This record gives sequence, C-alpha cells and structure tokens, in this order.
Amino acid sequence: MCQKRTPIIPLTILFFAIMLTTGHSHAADNPFEGFWRSASGTVVQIKGDHGVIISATEPGLQNNLNQISIKNIRPQGEHWAAEELFLTDNNQNLWLTVDWRVENDRIIRAYSYDGTASETYFTRIDAEQARSTTAAAFPPAPVKNSMPVHSWLVGAALSHITYEEPDLMEEKGFMFGLNAAYAYHQQVMLRAEAGFSFGSVDYSSPISGEFNGIPNFMFEVRGLAGYDFTVSSSTIVTPFAGLGYRYLSDDSSGMVTNLGAAGYLREANYLYSPIGITTYSTLNSAWSLDATLEYDLFWNGLQKSHLSDANLGYSDIENEQNNGYGVRASLNLYYDIDNATYVFGPFVRYWDIDISEEEPVYRYGVLWGSGVEPANTSIEFGFNFAVLF
Repeated sequence: MCQKRTPIIPLTILFFAIMLTTGHSHAADNPFEGFWRSASGTVVQIKGDHGVIISATEPGLQNNLNQISIKNIRPQGEHWAAEELFLTDNNQNLWLTVDWRVENDRIIRAYSYDGTASETYFTRIDAEQARSTTAAAFPPAPVKNSMPVHSWLVGAALSHITYEEPDLMEEKGFMFGLNAAYAYHQQVMLRAEAGFSFGSVDYSSPISGEFNGIPNFMFEVRGLAGYDFTVSSSTIVTPFAGLGYRYLSDDSSGMVTNLGAAGYLREANYLYSPIGITTYSTLNSAWSLDATLEYDLFWNGLQKSHLSDANLGYSDIENEQNNGYGVRASLNLYYDIDNATYVFGPFVRYWDIDISEEEPVYRYGVLWGSGVEPANTSIEFGFNFAVLF
C-alpha cells in the first residue's frame, strides 16, 4: 500500500464439514426400535432414525443386506414419515417418502408410486423370530444413518498459514480456531457456519525489515444451501452454493522492524460466494468419510489501513478490492460412538487477490501520494477436530 507497511495475513478456520455427517435425530423418542417384517417378508432392524435390511425375500434387495433400507425416520404431523428403499418393476432401487402410523404393533405404511397409492405394513417381531428368519445374516452390522435431518457441530482447528505479496513481503505463523455449525438435511440441505481464529505471524520484507509476533484475529460466517443426491445405499453427493463474510485484523501498531519501519493496524473485509460439492460415504457401522472441494467466488473486498498508527500525520485509507478468488478442500473421517460423532481430518485454504483500487494518502491534511493494497496470495494447511450431535 505504502512503501513501508505491514501486510495482511488472511486467517481462515474450518467449520464443518462439512457437516454432512450422521447423527441421532429423533432416535430417543420414536416408537420403532426393534425388528419388523414387511408384508413381503423382508426383515429390518430399526435403530434410532434408520433401518437396516437383515433378511430379504426379493432377489434385488438381497444385494442390500446389512445396508440402510430406511432413513430419516421423523415426526410429521400426527404421524411419522421415513425414506424407504423400494425395488421397482425393472429391479432398480428407488427411495420413496412413506407416511407411517402405528396400530396394534404394526406400522401402517402409505405411499404413492407410479401414480398409484398403496398401503401396506410392517409387523413387529422379537429378536428370536428375527434370528430364525435371518440365519447367517443375524445379527446385522448396524449402519448409521448417513444424513440426519438436524445436526450440530462444535470443534477446533490448528493451522499454518503463509501470506505473500510477491517481491514485497511475507508473513508466516500458526493459527488456532473455534467453530460451530448447524445443518438441515431433508433432500434440501441448509447449513449455517460461524467461527473465529487467532494467532500470531512473523513478518519479513526486503524493503521494511522484520518483526515477529504480530497478533491476528479472524471472524467468518457462512450460509450454504444445496441438494442431497443419493447415488447408492452408502453414498450421498451434495452440490452447494452460498454466501460468506470474512473479517481479519492484522495489528502491528506500536511495533517497529529492525530497519525502523513502523507497523499499523490493517483490517480486511471479504464478501464471497462458496460454490462446491461434498461427497459423503458410509464405510461401515462406525466409520464414514466425506470429501469437499469448493471454489470461492470473490465479490468485493475492503481493506482499511490505519496509517496514523505509524505516523499521526498520515491519513487512514480504505482500498476496494474487486478481483480475486479462493479455493478450499477438506477430507474428514467420522467415528460414531455412543451419542456423538467425532469428526477429524486435514484441510487446505487458498486465496489469490488482485491489486486494489488506488486511493489518495494525505499527510497533515496535504495530498502526499496514493496507496494500493498489493496483489497477494495466501495458503493455509490445517487439521480440525470436532464433535457432531
């Protein structure tokens, strides 16, 4: 921006994770725990808000033994609803939304397929009946529901970031973060994320010199919307888009480099749209995996430089940034135990921002020159750990 300046280091934090994980929605308050036999003879075990096939009479469904055949069991009005796996006339699997009600130890199921409304039932059976029916398939491997309707995530992250203005300066340092997210999945996906991170970075410049321990603080909020596509009994793919706001404080005010250059507070504001895709897969009864790739469409940035921190005679300036982009990627493992799911994995964040608009700089009220925010890049590698419930 000016000849002697302290740079900005973008600071990001992992939220998520992507949040597309298993959970326990309505598991404690629904009346369906146990074993049930359909009218055609297929046996399922229901645990919480999902059901697993443990015996099937239809040849097509036998390929899905020990896999989820019912998911997202939830209250709906006076009854309940669930997504059930159906075998169509051409032996293709299809997920249908089915209305459930309980009458005399039976689940009465109402649904519509191919223009025809139907009503059938599951009958409750005990464990011994299920064992004799399923033979070698019993006991089933419990498979967790891949997409709970509601889920909350809280977590922490550790990362290392490198910020660079080519040929001008570089900053490096470690960041610590806390984050939270809420996700809603009912084919439509909605997600809200918020968090902050903090740490310190070391500055070096062939022009201005060096100093260490610059305090950094970042706050970020994001809203996402997408759609869950079930591509197999164990895999869901969710494309998404949204809006994000990111604030960064890089405060070297009161600090002086070894070459005598004074630092000052710099504040960065980014407005952008995340556009990406997440793939979530159930691996077995306890483990799941998701992978996310995201492009961040940069709408606008506003860089505030408090030059008066370095010299009271200088005016503070604000530079608009109009061009740039970001890229994010993450890989998360989910481990389901007791009443919580533990989430952990690596992530990477990258920003590439073009040179800003030029703004006048005044010294003691007289036009002294102009300043810009130079083109810059930042890359951050980190690891997150969170709990989802």
